[in-house]
Amino acid sequence: MIISVAGPKGGVGKTVFVANLSVILGQRGYSVISIDLDLGAANLHVMFNAMQTEVNLYSFLNRSVSTLSDAAVPTRYENVHLVSGAGHVPGLANIFYQTKMKLIRHIQKLEHDVVILDLGAGTAYNILDFYSVGEKKIVITNPEITSVMNSYSFLKSYVFRKMERYLRENRRFETLSELALVKNPENELGIKTIPQVLAYLKDKDSSLGGDFDSLVNASSFTIVFNRIKKNEGNQVAKAFSSLINQYLGINHYQIYELPEDEKLSLSIAKRRPLVDIDPESPFVEAVERFAEELDAR
Repeated sequence: MIISVAGPKGGVGKTVFVANLSVILGQRGYSVISIDLDLGAANLHVMFNAMQTEVNLYSFLNRSVSTLSDAAVPTRYENVHLVSGAGHVPGLANIFYQTKMKLIRHIQKLEHDVVILDLGAGTAYNILDFYSVGEKKIVITNPEITSVMNSYSFLKSYVFRKMERYLRENRRFETLSELALVKNPENELGIKTIPQVLAYLKDKDSSLGGDFDSLVNASSFTIVFNRIKKNEGNQVAKAFSSLINQYLGINHYQIYELPEDEKLSLSIAKRRPLVDIDPESPFVEAVERFAEELDAR
């Protein structure tokens, strides 16, 4: 299983979540490889206290090693390997299309039970394309309005990216041009929502069928709200659900909540996942429930 984890805004706890989920799945007997694909600001190695490694992602990209497995190093945690990011390399965040596609192919070839992709912030095409690789697609956010809106924008960008790739791969370039016009929220036609975009494009190109409509819900998303305070979660989740239902037309998603936990700052300071420091903490117990859901699938 490939799990892609995006945090459209920095500081929402994406990497902390990835590190703890990796260790918990390793404890359950899965062979796990976590790959830091935050190409501009990699820091997953910090959570595993692997500040210097003999090989890393750049070792693969510059062909010092031939496979991603060769770029992985064992962590101190059972069954968990790490492909450390290489954010210190200037320009790495802007890898070429061919390099990106090679990396995606090698990710898909990995033989580990679970592959976890820790993605960078933002909505650049590289991030969206790495996100699409995941069989399980997760967005990490928190209750702050800026984080919620960035998460909404990320999902919107992801849906538009899927539409663009579909039209380009099927050589429907006139329809692709129409999409470029209406995806701008300030378009003259007053089209604001994804369902409106779909209707407009199908009106312009009658050959577009149900397969194009299904692009919106072809993937099942999981929205993880981090740092939820008591009695705060339901209200935030309800508002976000309404937003993506109405404006994106996304219906297939799950929402999980991770509680505010004061011990997380200690975990970061010690460069150890919280599950290693306090396995009975509320945050860890919530991540374990999430892992149980993966087990059930």
